[in-house]
Amino acid sequence: MPGGFFDSKGEGVHDDLYVKAVVMSDSTNTVAIAACDSLSVSRSTVIKAREIAAERTGISPSDIMVCATHTHEGGPVANALGSKADSRYLEMLVHQIATAICEAKRRSSEAQVCFGAGEVSGVSFNRRFRMKDGKVATHPGKGNTDIVAPAGSIDPILGVMGVKTMVGTFMGALIDFSMHCTVMGGSLYSADYPHYLSETVRRVLGEGSVIVFLNGACGDVTQVDNLNPRPPEFGEEWARRIGTALGGEAVKILATANYVKDHYGVEAKSSIPRISLRDVSAEENRWAREMLEKGQGLPFTERIFGMKPASAEIEKVYAREIILLLDEKKKESTVEAEIQAIRVGPIALVGVPGELFASLGLKIKQATGFEHIFIVELANGCVGYIPTAEAFAEGGYEVRTARSSKLVPEAGAMITGEAVKLLNEIKSKTHSR
Repeated sequence: MPGGFFDSKGEGVHDDLYVKAVVMSDSTNTVAIAACDSLSVSRSTVIKAREIAAERTGISPSDIMVCATHTHEGGPVANALGSKADSRYLEMLVHQIATAICEAKRRSSEAQVCFGAGEVSGVSFNRRFRMKDGKVATHPGKGNTDIVAPAGSIDPILGVMGVKTMVGTFMGALIDFSMHCTVMGGSLYSADYPHYLSETVRRVLGEGSVIVFLNGACGDVTQVDNLNPRPPEFGEEWARRIGTALGGEAVKILATANYVKDHYGVEAKSSIPRISLRDVSAEENRWAREMLEKGQGLPFTERIFGMKPASAEIEKVYAREIILLLDEKKKESTVEAEIQAIRVGPIALVGVPGELFASLGLKIKQATGFEHIFIVELANGCVGYIPTAEAFAEGGYEVRTARSSKLVPEAGAMITGEAVKLLNEIKSKTHSR
């Protein structure tokens, strides 16, 4: 089970993991979106799944978005920190993605749609805090008296696109919300709170419907309220509580929305900039090798990285990450970062290939004139965390160098700018059919 500092084995299944897909067509174009109950999706997985789906359905690979919900209770898909991908699982995932898209295409029918949004407060919180010493800490701990104030934003908006048949049968919905899927915890496989979100909507509007959850810009957003002294917000009870709250808001929107029978135009556009991996200083390199060879780099952690060291075991994980990242950089000093924009009538979806900070997602939303914009992170690959440039000077977990955080500081601005550019290119066609 990926997403932690150390090797973690799944011991059973709490709820099934799915790939859920939607295919949307107008008279000219067809687009597909497939969301995996997974920590992330690698670039190679996306390319292979697109090729198979395109061959079977005729949908252009560039018109297919593949994203991950970011559940930390998923299968072995990532090589980072304590996680290691499993080639057999990845091969299975490729075919499940392609199959979901094929099934969505096969089962498609003429439909009517609605769009809406609501605000859900009290469930998501920024996990980065300014401390009395002037630095920023990630998850400094409940009741920490050195906390001054949150160091980042949240996006409390829940976006919804609902779909019915032409005779009014509810088919399903796309639901977009920004918060880490780190609620369930434990050693049982689970889709985390999106499982309960989906079940809430299905029980009210139709058990046969498909609810596709899209995680928004949540690179620095968690369910943990560090300013609240209550017990930590983890476990099945909290996953159910959060999923039900989000699902309830979605039901309210879907139950009162006006469904439109006219066919909106759909279109996808993408670009694939290459972004440089950040430099690793000679001092960092020396620290990493000392930690791994002698265990003697710990006293220098704060001086080199500007943050207090964690346990020796975690520091050794970071030391190994630096060595592995240096090896990766020798082979290729840049990574592909596909940005994709999909227009569905008056709304747009923007896919970014990493864990985007909430404030950057808000910039994308504020820079364009669509009725609603759904940010979809961990889409079409994973380049790790995408923080603001300011965060690198502040410190914190999200910017500490590892394979999970490896891009240059200006990457966030580059990706945000490219997303806005794509949105502007398709905005002029908002009402075409």
